[in-house]
Amino acid sequence: MGDWIISKFLDITRSKEHAKLVGEISLSDNDCLFYRLKSLNKFVLTELRKSLMLSKAEAMNKFNALVPFVETLISAMRSVPIEIIQQRESNPEVLEFTQDDLDVLYRSYDNYNASSNSKIVIKLIIMYLFTPQPFKVSGEGLIKYGLDRIWTAINKENKTNYYDLFSSMVIGSNVSAKWFLAQIDVILQDIFDKLDNFNHNNFKALRYSFNLLNNISINQQIKTKITNDQWHLKLYGGLKNKNIKSKVVLKEIDTDILKLAAQFLKNICIGNKETELQLANALIEDLAILETKRDLFFINNLLVPLLNSESDIPVCFHPYDHNSKKAILDEKKLVKEKKVEEEKKKEQFTSNILNQQRTETLLKNIDKYTTNTGLAKKLASGSWEKVATQGMDSDQNMLVQLRQKLANKGPFVVVMQGMNAGKQCYCGVFCSQPMANIPETIDSSNDQQYSIPMAEDNFIFYYEDGYSLHFPIPTDKSQTYFGQIQTFYDGGGALCFYHNNSERFFISFCSQTTYVDINLYDMTPQQEDKNQTYPSDIPAEFTFTSAEYFLLKTDAPAPVTQAQKNRKDKGSVLANVLCPAWYHSNHPLNYYRATPVYNVPAALNVERMVEIVLKSEGSVRSKLTKEKLDPKTAIAELFEFVLNDPNTNGIIDVEFDAQEISEKALTNIATSLVTDPKKYKPAMNIFNAFEESKGVEKLINTAIKSLKLWKNRERVEKWETWLKELSSFSALPNFFGLFMKDKDCIDLFF
Repeated sequence: MGDWIISKFLDITRSKEHAKLVGEISLSDNDCLFYRLKSLNKFVLTELRKSLMLSKAEAMNKFNALVPFVETLISAMRSVPIEIIQQRESNPEVLEFTQDDLDVLYRSYDNYNASSNSKIVIKLIIMYLFTPQPFKVSGEGLIKYGLDRIWTAINKENKTNYYDLFSSMVIGSNVSAKWFLAQIDVILQDIFDKLDNFNHNNFKALRYSFNLLNNISINQQIKTKITNDQWHLKLYGGLKNKNIKSKVVLKEIDTDILKLAAQFLKNICIGNKETELQLANALIEDLAILETKRDLFFINNLLVPLLNSESDIPVCFHPYDHNSKKAILDEKKLVKEKKVEEEKKKEQFTSNILNQQRTETLLKNIDKYTTNTGLAKKLASGSWEKVATQGMDSDQNMLVQLRQKLANKGPFVVVMQGMNAGKQCYCGVFCSQPMANIPETIDSSNDQQYSIPMAEDNFIFYYEDGYSLHFPIPTDKSQTYFGQIQTFYDGGGALCFYHNNSERFFISFCSQTTYVDINLYDMTPQQEDKNQTYPSDIPAEFTFTSAEYFLLKTDAPAPVTQAQKNRKDKGSVLANVLCPAWYHSNHPLNYYRATPVYNVPAALNVERMVEIVLKSEGSVRSKLTKEKLDPKTAIAELFEFVLNDPNTNGIIDVEFDAQEISEKALTNIATSLVTDPKKYKPAMNIFNAFEESKGVEKLINTAIKSLKLWKNRERVEKWETWLKELSSFSALPNFFGLFMKDKDCIDLFF
């Protein structure tokens, strides 16, 4: 009966539910499992081959209809019962897959790269090349053939879309890593040359290259090669400005590239005492530069991320049904949807300045102002990405960040925090139009202005405890622009916004303390805000603290997209219990599992991991052995066991009872647990090496010496006293490490 149902359901006109049912039926009978999975495998490869013969539009439709069956094949192949795996350990089942089939998959990846489902092809390729137990493929030499072909496509055909696939293949086995080691010196030298002869034309190539390095640096063979040849230190040096007269430590590098570079250095150095110390000493050496250069760009994008970096371990959580003792392939509906809209809104706009209530007020008014102009629909389908932050100490690099992240892009939001006559206040602007188009080369012979357009749905807002005000900016023939980016002939610049041709906001980007001027006293708030009690002179005396810049992304970043996908079915067990803070969708190991792989801090034990990830006191078991894991076992200890088995792909696989965990999480049994991912004692390896080398002492002394750049002597004396007290507290164990982990402390210190 099961085979008959499968034969009827293997049809791309069928629904996603039918595809999932094929997987369930295949795994329900161990005697028929191989035959059924081979039938599904043949169906998938045949349909992919057929799709390549169709027109572009027809082929895309066929591919998208086939995706549920591909997902089912991958899930079922990776969910074979452990007893069958053990029985067939010395006699793996042969799956029909040849070099010709691999070519079909490569062509499919090219053809369907524009599809939102294109990454499923990478998962399929990885599954065939690095086949899970108890399978092997019929073709031979496919890994080397596949790597050769992709490497040729990247270098000779400039197919940058192959980088994700390539990096995922490189880390798959000792064979693939060894193949890559033959090319690595050429790759690293090319990156170093691009950094050494840096120009803006290299941005795109460097982004792809550092992303590749970031992905492959989790492989131990590759890490050893890079550290033995000191490439990590060469690349770190390549990020720095060679011009000794420059006011900044780093070259004018895109922040995305710096994030990738920091992650690469973390991956390479953590876990090896010698390389941790080498990097720590390099950072300490650069602290001397900060005595005369207040370079927040270097501090925020390289120094702090590296010192705060932790060792993490890939862990995959597999839900199973305790009744059937089978893996859950279709994320069964175990609970009902709760507050989806509220969670979606919270997910759309994440501010460290505005609390949840003020965030909801702001989003509500953005929706109101944009409904009449038709922009609201676009906003509803997107999410707000924080692209830049600004502190009290100004930074000329803000102009660079705004040009790279915001120039000629919109809608955007600026949120500021400060003090108004001793009270916390929050203000900013919503602009439905693009930010000014800031040129890469600015004419420094005179002050320059670059305009931000007017629109009916632009507005200014101002919040204090007790009232929230929104000021519309109606279009006026006498006012031709809503705002301006200004650049000054002597360096730096400012962002300004206007109403009735009067300057209402002025935010400076100079090498001194950030200067902000706000002038709202004669502006009229919207009608519904007038019934609130508020002073006439707002703000009476504004002192700036910090700012955040947000840009609307209509295609949400990958981690958010995953969360949104999960919430389409809030009843999904995965949507309810897992921890998005430790999930990175672009991590290459995600292609080696049907369910997400999480980067769990190595400092945790099993019990703490379960509390944070599953929000429960429930137990978990090893997927490999089916044995219950001791709650006090360190994650790092489990990882050592995993590394000795090449079939694990370097991932700890744990199983949890989906029904039990979901019920506990959703009936608030675990409400007393501390489930915040940040609330544990972190293992900060690079910081520890930094501290052992007197780096903390050097950091505080550097901060004290930098006070010479300040002009307000009274403020200098107060800050010097505070820094000396901080130096005393830093002698306490773990004090400064936890200090570095607190964002408010970091903002205050730097």
